[in-house]
Amino acid sequence: MMFNYTWSRQHQTQRLLNNEIHVWCASLEAPPARLEYLYSILSEDETNRAVRYCFERDRRHFIVRRGLLRHILSKYLGQSPCEFVFCYNSYGKPALVSTSGEHLLHFNVSHSGRLALYAITPCLEVGVDIELVRPVEDAKDIVKHFFSNQEKVDFITLPERMKQQAFYTCWTRKEAYIKARGEGLSYPLDKFSVSMIPNQPARLLQTNGDNNKWSLRAILPGAGYVAAVVAKGHGWSIRYWEWSW
Repeated sequence: MMFNYTWSRQHQTQRLLNNEIHVWCASLEAPPARLEYLYSILSEDETNRAVRYCFERDRRHFIVRRGLLRHILSKYLGQSPCEFVFCYNSYGKPALVSTSGEHLLHFNVSHSGRLALYAITPCLEVGVDIELVRPVEDAKDIVKHFFSNQEKVDFITLPERMKQQAFYTCWTRKEAYIKARGEGLSYPLDKFSVSMIPNQPARLLQTNGDNNKWSLRAILPGAGYVAAVVAKGHGWSIRYWEWSW
């Protein structure tokens, strides 16, 4: 299946329509000067989190991931990226704290390998997930213990050459859904189903009577990656943006 979207370059300011989601794709490998800038706009708790990473690569990627989130949000809200304060629900989903009572944006972030995805929207509950496709030795056990009955059947019936791609396709769609709900892995993965068969439309197949409340889209962020975005409601549109260093 071919996807008929293109990744546009960023502009100085960004505008969002009410029923629109902007999905940003960014490399986590920032040039040293940009890394220094992104570190400078982090909050104290974020810099404390950064130094706790054991590996330098993980530390750099965290700085880029969080700093770029602040910078992207500033393009929409017209505020200094240093001003944003984040809060987290009981399942760890982040949100912006409003200090003046104004409506703030909804967002979600995911990362894998060298890429990060950001989903930004004015008023929709949203979740996004990206995965670098790579061999998973225990994929069959994960499917057996965590996927729904329908997904197990779909997975088993696929040829071996298609199973790795199908596994990641299914996983990203399930992750995006539970992230959109804001419940994380506390929401049982085997209690809902998504499409996983390659070249078939991305769909929520069964969500305990919740199907009509959510919509799912597949994303191709780059060679070797799969991704998905889920948002509440129907009829919303996506614009795709590529962050360039």
